[in-house]
Amino acid sequence: MPAPPWRINEVLERAETGPICTEKDFDTKVLFPNLKRVIKEYDIRFDPDQIVFSDDSLADDLWKAGLDLYLSVGTYCTSTYRRILFTEEEIKEAMFSMRNEITVGQGQDARKWSPRKVEDTKRPGCLFTPVGLRCSEDLFIPIEMAY
Repeated sequence: MPAPPWRINEVLERAETGPICTEKDFDTKVLFPNLKRVIKEYDIRFDPDQIVFSDDSLADDLWKAGLDLYLSVGTYCTSTYRRILFTEEEIKEAMFSMRNEITVGQGQDARKWSPRKVEDTKRPGCLFTPVGLRCSEDLFIPIEMAY
């Protein structure tokens, strides 16, 4: 089921009307405190002796913690200095309506990517790009080529 066509307009609207927050305040007063909270609340710990975990309950806890964190923090829009917040229903709707496969690159460099499942044998894709970061147009291509 594709996302409703109005959804992108809603996101853009929230980028202009969401809670105002400086980048420093977002990091120090929103992101980090909430990150510390979910780590403690969901008892998330790093075990250097077990890099790849096999405990399914840990995967479930990580999923719940990530959702909780995103619901609390949202997305920070660096252009408008605002937070874009979503409901749990909206997040799940977006995930449900995601494409099952995308093609990255073109010609002989084209690769098809699709979500991996638990214990999937498919190799993960890796995309190195400054997309999503502030980057001037004149630097984008040189940075992209450096990856």
